[in-house]
Amino acid sequence: MLQKTKSPILHLICGLPGSGKTTIAKKIAASSGAFRFSPDEWIKEIWNDRAEAEGNLFRDQIEQLQWKIAKQMLENSIDVIIEWGTWGRSEREKLRDEARAVGAIPTTEELATYDFIG
Repeated sequence: MLQKTKSPILHLICGLPGSGKTTIAKKIAASSGAFRFSPDEWIKEIWNDRAEAEGNLFRDQIEQLQWKIAKQMLENSIDVIIEWGTWGRSEREKLRDEARAVGAIPTTEELATYDFIG
């Protein structure tokens, strides 16, 4: 059995569409080596031009699959980034609790979007 050398980190990137989640997630991934989970990228890869019409119908299932894989990675001391939006407090708490249960340290990056009238 492998012995863990560090506690893995779960990076939760929270924000509405267009708030910069992917930009922040990519920066974290580049600086830390954490693996990024982005349902938008999976949907575009699988459904291509039909992503908006068909792919988004499966967003919940894709996020569930990503979380299943992410937990396995965390169990193996691999840092992960979740950039789903995670708008709801209860959703964030569930992810944090499940991450802690496998020995991970959850962190949260909350992004705000501002509308400017000009």
